[in-house]
Amino acid sequence: MNNKISKTLCVFIVISIIFCIYPTTALAKEQTLLDISKGSINITDTQITQDNIVIEDKLNPNGYQITGESNSNSLIIETSKDVNITFKDLKILHGSDKVAINSGKTIISLQGDNEIGYRGDSQIASIYVAPNATIEFSEKSTGNLNVYCATNSVGNGNAAAAIGAHHKYLGRNLLDAGTIIINGGHITARAGYGSAGIGGGNGTKVKKIIINGGYIDAQGGKRSQGIGSGKDSYVEQDIIITNGIFSEGNTVKDKIKLSVPTATLSYNDLSLINTSSNWKYSLDDGKSFITSITDKIEFSEEHLNKLKNLMIVNIGDNRVTEDSDTQTIAIIKNATPDAPQFISANESEIKVEKIDGQEYAISKSGEDNYSKWQDSGIFKGIYKNGETYDIITRTKRNEYGLTSEASSITTVKIITDTENIDNDSNNSNDSNNSNVTTNKETIKKRNKSNNNIQPENPETRDNNDMKNWILILFSSLFFILIIITRIQKTTKE
Repeated sequence: MNNKISKTLCVFIVISIIFCIYPTTALAKEQTLLDISKGSINITDTQITQDNIVIEDKLNPNGYQITGESNSNSLIIETSKDVNITFKDLKILHGSDKVAINSGKTIISLQGDNEIGYRGDSQIASIYVAPNATIEFSEKSTGNLNVYCATNSVGNGNAAAAIGAHHKYLGRNLLDAGTIIINGGHITARAGYGSAGIGGGNGTKVKKIIINGGYIDAQGGKRSQGIGSGKDSYVEQDIIITNGIFSEGNTVKDKIKLSVPTATLSYNDLSLINTSSNWKYSLDDGKSFITSITDKIEFSEEHLNKLKNLMIVNIGDNRVTEDSDTQTIAIIKNATPDAPQFISANESEIKVEKIDGQEYAISKSGEDNYSKWQDSGIFKGIYKNGETYDIITRTKRNEYGLTSEASSITTVKIITDTENIDNDSNNSNDSNNSNVTTNKETIKKRNKSNNNIQPENPETRDNNDMKNWILILFSSLFFILIIITRIQKTTKE
């Protein structure tokens, strides 16, 4: 019996130590699936309830998938943390609270066909966003959302915003809307008289509207906008639209100037990349523009070398949006390096110091007929005694800029009957026509010293880490054996 207890205790100790030594990762939890037809859903920091029954006692970091249909239930979210919600074939159709984001940030991903609204004069927004709350429609959205708050879904009736603020006569403490962000999805929004499709309600304001993508079809009721403010209301901050597709029905009080492009010029693959779906660029300082039909334009280095800058404009649709201000990207060349540093020369080889990121070329002096650029600083060939050769270098194209201009010339004269070699260099750091003496022994020692400097090998580091883990494990096992021995000795006594 005592032996069994000893063995059980040992096994427990071994397992405990192994779990302490080796990091463990929890299995990724899926989103919690909730069906709106089974009751109203309330999500807070401390618990998730449905039909007043606690489903979870803390937030699922992966979020919640809401599905099903209801003519009476609601989805209410009130948290201090970001919450991920997936609407999947969700339908909530009635005149009371349907979806309300009362605090925190809720990120919604659309899957399938979703419908939230009321075919009547409801003063309650179909999707309400409180003043200190944020709703964000994810760029990962692949589905549709049809949301409305108007009689017959055509914008008449004294109703609230489809997405945003309540009607001013609702009589609640929270009426105005917070921040609305749309990054993706196909969203159709219809509001009643005096309210915006997306934004403010009749007499109630909205804090901020940002649209970065998606297909938007938003229409407000009479005396209100599709996107923006309702009657007797306003948007606290400028509406920001960087991207997206807008239907013919969208209206705003004034055309919204698109934000300045954030295009990037990649010197690695010589391409101009813009995230906008509709943009134009200029290669002649804005005198003319070329409309792009793709989000990426490729150039040759020869072409870019002729330009001082690129100019990019996001194109508005002249209904909801107008062209952005111009983004100007300066064309950058790498700095010109110093002249190559001479090392040695003879009738079969000329050698200069090689610097990473630079390339080299050689020509017989006076001929200006340089060889192809090469990474090596060693030039093999047949060099005649008494003749001089010019060597230049330049910085290769890299992530920071185009290929630099060629450096000043290092001139090398071949002399076979002595180790004294004339090295005429235009390098600003050296005097011209200097007499350089090559000391083979010194060069040999310098090369030998450089060879002794080795970069850290990642495999060696990994092997050392593994050795450390093995040492810890065996030390732990040794400690366990001591415990076993003590236990057995105690048992016998």
